[in-house]
Amino acid sequence: MVAIVPLDFIHSRSGHESFIPYPPEWVDSRALAATIAESYSVPAAARYLLFACTADFYANCFATAVVPTDLSDGSAAQLNPAGYYVSSILPDGQPMTGHAAVSSISFITAATTAILTIAVYR
Repeated sequence: MVAIVPLDFIHSRSGHESFIPYPPEWVDSRALAATIAESYSVPAAARYLLFACTADFYANCFATAVVPTDLSDGSAAQLNPAGYYVSSILPDGQPMTGHAAVSSISFITAATTAILTIAVYR
């Protein structure tokens, strides 16, 4: 069984945190086909998701992702997000007011096929 490990950062010898996380033990992937949305179910224990992709991609946590056009109503999918905090619990254990946990994310790519990897941390 693969474990979802905490998102911890490496500390320098002087005690400063870097922005480089430890390697994940849980990585999922999606093969994206051009202009076809692909759904991803967020693992229950996940708090942080970090994304990497072989091409530009769009993500939407609230609706099926579509390649954006001219939109000004807040509904467009986000281009190449580095990652998301998907829990409704803050890192200090307190509930996050006004935000529900993200249970699924929709991904899409525009003009090519692509491989998307999703590093999962708690």
